[in-house]
Amino acid sequence: MEDSINSSTNLFPRYMEIPRKISDTMWRFIQVAGVIIALALTYVLFFYPDTGLFILWKIAVPLLPLVFVVVPGLWRNSCPLAFINQIPRIFGFTKGLNTPAIFVKYGYMIAFSILFILVTSRKIIFNSSGEATAILILIIVVLTFIGGLFIKGKGGFCSSICPVLPVERIYGQSPFIVLPNMHCRPCVGCTVYCYDYNPSAAYLADQYYENKFHSFLRKLFASFFPGYVLSYFIVAGPPDNPVFLMIAKMLMFSACSSIIFFLLELIIKPSANKLPPLFGITAFSIYYWFTFPILSESLFVLSGIKLSAEVIYVLRFLIILFSLYWLIRTYAKEKKFISEILAPGVPVFTLFSSDKVGKIEVKV
Repeated sequence: MEDSINSSTNLFPRYMEIPRKISDTMWRFIQVAGVIIALALTYVLFFYPDTGLFILWKIAVPLLPLVFVVVPGLWRNSCPLAFINQIPRIFGFTKGLNTPAIFVKYGYMIAFSILFILVTSRKIIFNSSGEATAILILIIVVLTFIGGLFIKGKGGFCSSICPVLPVERIYGQSPFIVLPNMHCRPCVGCTVYCYDYNPSAAYLADQYYENKFHSFLRKLFASFFPGYVLSYFIVAGPPDNPVFLMIAKMLMFSACSSIIFFLLELIIKPSANKLPPLFGITAFSIYYWFTFPILSESLFVLSGIKLSAEVIYVLRFLIILFSLYWLIRTYAKEKKFISEILAPGVPVFTLFSSDKVGKIEVKV
């Protein structure tokens, strides 16, 4: 059994076993710079709203999903909100309370519900109002800080109710470049199957977790995600559609996507992590199908270079090929997880604990 455990940690290394290619000092510089840039963007959104909205919605946000797929640790380590959340721990004034039970059990659902509300609200107000977007950012900053002030680790926001977390986890389950967590020293066991602790195994552990409600929430998000992403781009917002009608149409797309997911699960009875990555990477492909023209427009504004329609279609085709390759890698990793972890009976929690940290404290 000991040999199996050692083999499993080599296949799915914990964060302390991942080579560190960037120094702690450099990461801290990047984190502080990220906060300064975020605050500067908030200022620009208030006083130069057109510029701020362009930077946020037509440059920064369109590039993030690609980061989540290729090198998710870059964002997990440099996210300004994550650093703000960790300030109370860094300076020793956090209360360090256990993650609330409601966050442990329902945090994922809370996170994707907030995501749905915020992204839908883009079509109503945030795409057009720099002031409203700036206020939203400041509210989230305050809530993130409060989470770190009272709750230990990242259990108060980043690894529980952050609306971006479900997207990070489904896109980041097969990273091409793995970077070790640079925040939690030491790990305090705030989260079940923490992504930062073991980025290569976290999503698989979620899907094979003995608590079925826990894994169901991950499947539920994956099921409606591609339909929701598609609806965002093809369902017109106000004034073409009244708000309630727009929301109803987006819910309909999401529901249809979810129904297809669970029908496939019922009919073909796949392994636990076959449909979630398929639907996740489908959402990714849909997103970039519609986002490449936006990025092309941004490139033209910044450099005067205009991409032809043919080039955009080539990029769309390449992202689909890239997505297929990602899916093949993800399926291969699940096979290794089954053969090297589940079949030999290696306890999954060993991938998320060590002699120094001990078994994760949080239980559902």
